[in-house]
Amino acid sequence: KMIAFLLTTVFILAISSFWLVNRFVFRFEPIKDLQINSEVIKLNETLAKATAEMTRRQVNKILLVGSFYSGKKDVITLIEKEKWREAVNMTSGAFKEAPNNAIDRIALFDITGTTMANTPEQGQLIGQNFAFRDWYRGVTTNFKPYVSKVYVRATEPKFNVVGFAFPVINSKGVPVAILLFTVKTDTFVK
Repeated sequence: KMIAFLLTTVFILAISSFWLVNRFVFRFEPIKDLQINSEVIKLNETLAKATAEMTRRQVNKILLVGSFYSGKKDVITLIEKEKWREAVNMTSGAFKEAPNNAIDRIALFDITGTTMANTPEQGQLIGQNFAFRDWYRGVTTNFKPYVSKVYVRATEPKFNVVGFAFPVINSKGVPVAILLFTVKTDTFVK
């Protein structure tokens, strides 16, 4: 009887121990996972906020550079004299001034959306009309700088870009051209 009692006691203790261990492990593990997930979510939020701030600064810098060149008197004068190539060349400093080599191409369009000059030069684009693009519709709505939706650029190699379009307005307040910076979308993830 004593051996049966001891075996029963050991069996009950073993089952109780197993039950207690399982109860605490399964009960507290989800709480531990919740704490880890909460920390990961906080880190992701912090990273997202930092990325958003960096992107905002890059966009603002590109807008500042574009506004400078689109309002530059020498550029406007050359456009009014239809010296498009010289005018676009005067804007080429923007390549260095924009963050992360963001600008892929700079182009000047007449007020109807026809390409008049670009740099680096892509001759096949000269004379093509891009009035169908979002950036054209956006900038000509109220003749204020406009950042387009993402689109695939017209020349090879094809990749996604965003158009930063700026109205070029003469001293009489008349829009005479559109300055466009095509910006690589990967700029904003560097």
